[in-house]
Formats: sequence, C-alpha cells, structure tokens
Amino acid sequence: MYGRMLTFTAPNANLAKGILHQFDGYEGYDPDDLEHSLYIRKTVEVLVGGTKHECQTYQFNQFGEDPETQAVYVSSGNWKKFKEQLKEKSDEEEIY
Repeated sequence: MYGRMLTFTAPNANLAKGILHQFDGYEGYDPDDLEHSLYIRKTVEVLVGGTKHECQTYQFNQFGEDPETQAVYVSSGNWKKFKEQLKEKSDEEEIY
C-alpha cells in the first residue's frame, strides 16, 4: 500500500484528540456510529525508510448495494497513481 504520513506535535493529549476529531469530521468518521460512518479510523503499523511507525488511517466503509456508492478497488494500493491513470485512459477502457 502507498500513502502519505502526516505528523504533528501536540503539547498535550487533549490537543492531539482535538486534532484527530477534526480529521474524523473531514473523513465522515463517527466512533459512536460505525455503521453509517463514511470512513473508519484504524491504527496501523507502517514502514517508512526502514523504520516502523504506528499511524492512524481512514478506511472506506460504505460498500453498499447502490452502484452510486460502490467503491473502486485499487489493486496497486496507490490511489495517486490510479487517479493519474484515469486521466490518461478513455472512458471505454478498464484499468482496474
């Protein structure tokens, strides 16, 4: 998988929780209503330059029956590259 790791320093735990709460709102995550949350926040371990880091990540949560809400599986795990490929391909070609 690919991604971008953001880091921030908070002088206390309450400020850190407040920052995560703002990210939660942006991602549509409600820890009290996981069923209806657009994304779920999870703790994952990532490897950056040979060093392991514990990170918070948001994973898409709305895999419903409605085709309008269906997610596209990006087999490479690289969303940025996938979006670039979409721009290069015609609507008639499949790139999954």
